[in-house]
Order: sequence, then C-alpha cells, then structure tokens
Amino acid sequence: MIVSQLAVLKAGGHYVSLDPSQPPERLLAMAREAKIGCALTTPAHVGRDWGAQASLCDAPEIARESDAPLGTSVHENDLAYIIFTSGSTGVPKGVQLRHGGLANLVRTYARTFELGPRDRSSQTAAYRCASSRRPT
Repeated sequence: MIVSQLAVLKAGGHYVSLDPSQPPERLLAMAREAKIGCALTTPAHVGRDWGAQASLCDAPEIARESDAPLGTSVHENDLAYIIFTSGSTGVPKGVQLRHGGLANLVRTYARTFELGPRDRSSQTAAYRCASSRRPT
C-alpha cells in the first residue's frame, strides 16, 4: 500500500483509498466522485469493478521499474489525496486534501511532539484518538 501511495504521488496523481470490504455500490460512488483514472489493486481483487481501469500491484514488476525522477513537480495547491466521510447521509462525500495542508499538518506534528531528523514514525495520528497537545 505504501509503495502504491508513493507511486501515485510520484507520478503527479492523488491517492484515494478504496477499501474492498465496502459494498460495491459505495466503492463505485466514491470512484465516480473522485474521478479516478486507474485503480491499483491486488490479485484477489483484479476482477472487481472499480469504476476505472484496474492495474495489478505486482511487487516484482514494480521493482523492475526505474527509480529515476519522473520530471513531475508538486505544488502546495495540488491535490494529495481524497478521503471520504462515513456517508451518514447515505452518500459518501469526498474531502480533498492538498499538499500544502498536508505539509502544514506534518510540520505541526513535528513541532508539537518535538520530532527531529533522527525520529521515525509510521503514522501521523493515533488509531483511537488524535490530540493537539503533547501527552504529559
């Protein structure tokens, strides 16, 4: 998943998470609203209708590709990803998150939690809660 997200961003695209455990109608509604052009998937889900051309995420095939820069550039107003609301109205709504806002969030976490160049984190928010204050 991480390789897929980075590949999409490196190619100048934006990421939309489509959970295959969701009902097919919901996935199609999300794919249509996000106007996705390509769905990256696993072998178990290749035959599903993602509302777009599906491509297989094949690690050995990806490893054979060049790691050279693609020549794309990203600006703060470019779309980074789309996250969907729970759909409490029955219709999922996409929220667009741009690179500038995402960069601000990461800088805020770095300041709040006093993160430095030697620190590592696998996520930027807790699974159960998020806090704007550092735990004491």
